[in-house]
Amino acid sequence: MSSPTTRVPVLFAISLLFCCLAALPSCNTGSRGVGGPDVPRPDARVPRLETVFPEGGRPGDLLTLTGVNFSSTLEKNTVLFSDFAGNDLPGVVESVSVGPFVEEVGAFSTLSVRVPTGVRSGFVGLEVETDLFGKVRPWGVVFTGAPVLLGYAIGDDGNGFTVSYSSPTAFIPGEVTLIG
Repeated sequence: MSSPTTRVPVLFAISLLFCCLAALPSCNTGSRGVGGPDVPRPDARVPRLETVFPEGGRPGDLLTLTGVNFSSTLEKNTVLFSDFAGNDLPGVVESVSVGPFVEEVGAFSTLSVRVPTGVRSGFVGLEVETDLFGKVRPWGVVFTGAPVLLGYAIGDDGNGFTVSYSSPTAFIPGEVTLIG
Protein backbone atom coordinates (compact mmCIF):
# COMPACT_ATOMS: atom_id res chain seq x y z
CA MET A 1 0.00 0.00 0.00
CA SER A 2 1.31 3.46 -0.87
CA SER A 3 1.75 6.15 1.68
CA PRO A 4 -0.48 9.27 1.74
CA THR A 5 2.48 11.49 0.80
CA THR A 6 2.97 9.73 -2.56
CA ARG A 7 -0.76 9.61 -3.42
CA VAL A 8 -1.22 13.41 -3.32
CA PRO A 9 1.36 14.22 -6.04
CA VAL A 10 0.06 11.39 -8.26
CA LEU A 11 -3.57 12.54 -7.87
CA PHE A 12 -2.49 16.14 -8.53
CA ALA A 13 -0.64 15.12 -11.72
CA ILE A 14 -3.62 13.11 -12.98
CA SER A 15 -6.01 16.00 -12.25
CA LEU A 16 -3.73 18.44 -14.05
CA LEU A 17 -3.54 16.13 -17.08
CA PHE A 18 -7.37 15.85 -17.29
CA CYS A 19 -7.75 19.64 -17.03
CA CYS A 20 -5.27 20.19 -19.85
CA LEU A 21 -6.93 17.59 -22.06
CA ALA A 22 -10.35 19.11 -21.39
CA ALA A 23 -9.14 22.62 -22.28
CA LEU A 24 -7.13 21.60 -25.37
CA PRO A 25 -10.00 21.49 -27.91
CA SER A 26 -10.94 25.08 -27.09
CA CYS A 27 -7.39 26.38 -27.75
CA ASN A 28 -7.01 28.15 -31.08
CA THR A 29 -3.51 29.33 -31.85
CA GLY A 30 -4.39 30.18 -35.44
CA SER A 31 -1.34 28.31 -36.68
CA ARG A 32 -2.48 24.90 -37.78
CA GLY A 33 -0.27 24.97 -40.83
CA VAL A 34 -0.79 26.16 -44.36
CA GLY A 35 -4.21 25.21 -45.60
CA GLY A 36 -5.69 24.65 -42.14
CA PRO A 37 -9.16 25.94 -41.36
CA ASP A 38 -7.82 29.26 -40.00
CA VAL A 39 -5.10 29.99 -42.58
CA PRO A 40 -6.04 30.03 -46.26
CA ARG A 41 -3.65 28.18 -48.53
CA PRO A 42 -1.90 30.52 -50.98
CA ASP A 43 -2.57 29.66 -54.59
CA ALA A 44 0.64 28.14 -55.95
CA ARG A 45 -0.20 29.51 -59.42
CA VAL A 46 -0.05 33.21 -58.44
CA PRO A 47 3.17 35.02 -59.43
CA ARG A 48 5.40 36.08 -56.53
CA LEU A 49 8.51 38.25 -56.50
CA GLU A 50 10.90 37.10 -53.78
CA THR A 51 14.35 38.65 -54.31
CA VAL A 52 16.21 41.27 -56.33
CA PHE A 53 19.99 40.96 -56.68
CA PRO A 54 21.84 43.17 -56.25
CA GLU A 55 19.54 45.26 -54.04
CA GLY A 56 20.89 48.49 -55.47
CA GLY A 57 22.47 49.93 -58.56
CA ARG A 58 22.61 52.68 -61.13
CA PRO A 59 21.03 53.14 -64.56
CA GLY A 60 22.20 50.46 -66.99
CA ASP A 61 23.03 47.87 -64.29
CA LEU A 62 21.66 44.36 -64.78
CA LEU A 63 19.50 42.99 -61.95
CA THR A 64 18.24 39.46 -61.39
CA LEU A 65 14.73 38.96 -60.00
CA THR A 66 13.73 35.60 -58.55
CA GLY A 67 10.34 34.25 -57.55
CA VAL A 68 7.67 31.91 -58.84
CA ASN A 69 5.30 31.84 -61.80
CA PHE A 70 6.72 34.60 -63.99
CA SER A 71 5.47 34.44 -67.57
CA SER A 72 7.68 32.51 -69.98
CA THR A 73 6.74 35.14 -72.62
CA LEU A 74 9.22 38.00 -72.20
CA GLU A 75 6.72 40.76 -73.07
CA LYS A 76 4.24 39.63 -70.39
CA ASN A 77 6.71 40.53 -67.61
CA THR A 78 7.01 44.24 -66.81
CA VAL A 79 9.50 45.37 -64.17
CA LEU A 80 8.61 48.72 -62.63
CA PHE A 81 10.93 50.82 -60.50
CA SER A 82 8.97 53.12 -58.21
CA ASP A 83 10.43 56.00 -56.24
CA PHE A 84 9.09 56.98 -52.85
CA ALA A 85 6.87 59.61 -54.52
CA GLY A 86 5.06 56.81 -56.41
CA ASN A 87 6.44 57.49 -59.89
CA ASP A 88 6.94 54.31 -61.96
CA LEU A 89 9.73 53.76 -64.49
CA PRO A 90 9.78 50.53 -66.52
CA GLY A 91 13.02 48.58 -66.77
CA VAL A 92 14.16 46.73 -69.89
CA VAL A 93 13.54 42.99 -69.41
CA GLU A 94 16.30 41.09 -71.21
CA SER A 95 15.59 37.46 -70.34
CA VAL A 96 13.26 35.21 -68.36
CA SER A 97 13.49 31.58 -67.28
CA VAL A 98 10.56 29.61 -65.86
CA GLY A 99 11.05 26.12 -64.45
CA PRO A 100 8.54 23.28 -64.28
CA PHE A 101 5.43 23.77 -62.13
CA VAL A 102 5.60 22.00 -58.76
CA GLU A 103 2.30 21.44 -56.91
CA GLU A 104 1.88 23.70 -53.82
CA VAL A 105 5.10 25.59 -54.67
CA GLY A 106 4.79 26.99 -58.20
CA ALA A 107 7.32 27.33 -61.00
CA PHE A 108 10.70 28.74 -59.91
CA SER A 109 11.46 31.75 -62.12
CA THR A 110 14.31 34.18 -62.78
CA LEU A 111 14.34 37.36 -64.83
CA SER A 112 17.09 39.79 -65.89
CA VAL A 113 16.32 43.50 -66.19
CA ARG A 114 18.31 46.69 -66.90
CA VAL A 115 17.85 49.58 -64.47
CA PRO A 116 16.30 52.52 -66.38
CA THR A 117 17.61 56.08 -66.38
CA GLY A 118 16.18 58.32 -63.67
CA VAL A 119 15.67 55.63 -61.03
CA ARG A 120 15.97 56.72 -57.44
CA SER A 121 15.67 54.63 -54.29
CA GLY A 122 12.25 53.10 -53.77
CA PHE A 123 10.52 49.87 -54.71
CA VAL A 124 10.99 47.47 -57.59
CA GLY A 125 8.05 45.38 -58.62
CA LEU A 126 6.98 42.95 -61.25
CA GLU A 127 3.75 42.97 -63.21
CA VAL A 128 2.99 39.58 -64.77
CA GLU A 129 0.21 39.12 -67.29
CA THR A 130 -1.37 35.69 -66.70
CA ASP A 131 -4.17 33.81 -68.46
CA LEU A 132 -5.73 32.74 -65.17
CA PHE A 133 -5.50 35.89 -62.99
CA GLY A 134 -5.00 38.73 -65.49
CA LYS A 135 -2.29 41.21 -64.52
CA VAL A 136 -0.72 40.44 -61.14
CA ARG A 137 1.57 42.96 -59.43
CA PRO A 138 3.49 41.43 -56.50
CA TRP A 139 5.14 44.55 -55.01
CA GLY A 140 7.34 45.02 -52.03
CA VAL A 141 11.07 44.67 -52.72
CA VAL A 142 13.11 47.76 -51.79
CA PHE A 143 15.70 48.99 -54.29
CA THR A 144 18.49 51.48 -53.57
CA GLY A 145 19.41 53.65 -56.51
CA ALA A 146 22.91 55.00 -56.88
CA PRO A 147 23.33 58.71 -56.16
CA VAL A 148 22.84 60.89 -59.23
CA LEU A 149 24.58 64.23 -59.69
CA LEU A 150 22.06 66.68 -61.13
CA GLY A 151 24.22 69.79 -60.96
CA TYR A 152 26.57 71.92 -58.92
CA ALA A 153 26.93 75.48 -57.71
CA ILE A 154 30.17 77.32 -57.12
CA GLY A 155 30.36 79.75 -54.24
CA ASP A 156 27.54 80.62 -51.85
CA ASP A 157 24.75 78.40 -53.35
CA GLY A 158 25.76 79.71 -56.74
CA ASN A 159 25.33 83.36 -55.69
CA GLY A 160 29.01 84.13 -55.41
CA PHE A 161 32.23 82.89 -56.88
CA THR A 162 35.14 82.52 -54.48
CA VAL A 163 38.42 81.66 -56.13
CA SER A 164 41.87 80.97 -54.73
CA TYR A 165 44.76 80.55 -57.11
CA SER A 166 47.06 77.59 -56.63
CA SER A 167 48.99 78.11 -59.87
CA PRO A 168 48.82 80.52 -62.77
CA THR A 169 46.63 78.09 -64.81
CA ALA A 170 44.38 76.50 -62.15
CA PHE A 171 41.91 77.78 -59.60
CA ILE A 172 40.21 76.20 -56.61
CA PRO A 173 36.74 77.44 -55.70
CA GLY A 174 36.17 78.31 -52.06
CA GLU A 175 32.86 76.41 -51.93
CA VAL A 176 31.18 73.90 -54.24
CA THR A 177 27.63 72.65 -53.63
CA LEU A 178 26.64 69.37 -55.29
CA ILE A 179 22.95 68.95 -56.16
CA GLY A 180 21.53 65.46 -56.49
